[in-house]
Amino acid sequence: MSNLGEGTFNISSEQGNSANNTEVVIRYNKNNKTTPLKVETKGINGEMTSYIYADGQLIDQLDLTDSTEIIGLQKVPSAVTEGIHELELVQYQDDSRQNGIPTFKKQHYTVATK
Repeated sequence: MSNLGEGTFNISSEQGNSANNTEVVIRYNKNNKTTPLKVETKGINGEMTSYIYADGQLIDQLDLTDSTEIIGLQKVPSAVTEGIHELELVQYQDDSRQNGIPTFKKQHYTVATK
């Protein structure tokens, strides 16, 4: 599925920012309690919940519009394995996963182990 709906969805880390078209690299260390990734949105419909998925698994539910949030990738164990991953923002019509998807955005990030 390609990007659908209004607004922008970007991610960033200490090494890279999708808004600048630079590779977003996460340095994963299993000894750290959190593995943060910054999510920035502009013009997203704030009347609907935004579901954030890492590699197809639900990682968070947020109320986003023109927002900046930090999500913890370690909530989904596969999201912090070495390699390239996909982060998706999905909004469902009437906040029901059974209904249509008016908003779908995705970005990629890379996990490297220390």
